[in-house]
Amino acid sequence: KVVRNRLHKKAHNKLVEMSAKGLTSEQVKIARDLYGVNTTHVPQDNLFYTILSTLEWFNYYQVAAVVIWCFREYYIYAAVIFVLALGLIIYQVYTVRIERSNLNKFTNDNVKVLVFRDNKPEPQEIPAKDLVPGDLLELSQDMPVTCDIVLLHGHALVNEAVLTGESMPVNKEELPTDEEYFDPRLTQHMLFHGSQVLTSTNLTKDDRARGLVYQTGFNTSKGTLLREVMFEDPGIYKAEK
Repeated sequence: KVVRNRLHKKAHNKLVEMSAKGLTSEQVKIARDLYGVNTTHVPQDNLFYTILSTLEWFNYYQVAAVVIWCFREYYIYAAVIFVLALGLIIYQVYTVRIERSNLNKFTNDNVKVLVFRDNKPEPQEIPAKDLVPGDLLELSQDMPVTCDIVLLHGHALVNEAVLTGESMPVNKEELPTDEEYFDPRLTQHMLFHGSQVLTSTNLTKDDRARGLVYQTGFNTSKGTLLREVMFEDPGIYKAEK
């Protein structure tokens, strides 16, 4: 289920103000109940369901052909059809399960991040899967980005090669503190899930850059990409005369 938060309906200065102290434990609990765990892990279906999902009408036709040729005592021909059909089904099931496993190699569920919560001056280290929208993060060097983040303080150099294929690092700037409404399409202020922080600096303090968690899990840009891969839209085409 995709749930969009309402950060885009707030002004820039309001975002900076609301994130100054971080979330409380009660706010974190409410947000986790609403948005779920921050993960893009795709669970493996059981073997029986995988087999059923890979079967097509042609496979049922092959089963019917085997039965008919057996009744007509063409056992060798029926055996050949059965072996070929079984081999094709095994290959399809194997391919589906391998593709699902490959998608889960880049989940980064075991990554630790530094987050400010409960009005504490020092960040606490938590698993990335426990992040929720509204959390205030400290961005460290070589940190994999495990959610979509709005950069509030400082600057960051980010590698987005996994998402865009562009080998050159991208410079990210902090969100201006004005009364303009936040727009996630302003990518110069956004760090996207799947990228990696190369450098993190804060010009106003002797500290690292900080960002506000915007989206988590399958609501992120990477999660959207995974959903498009898994549930491809077949499209509707009009026949040409």
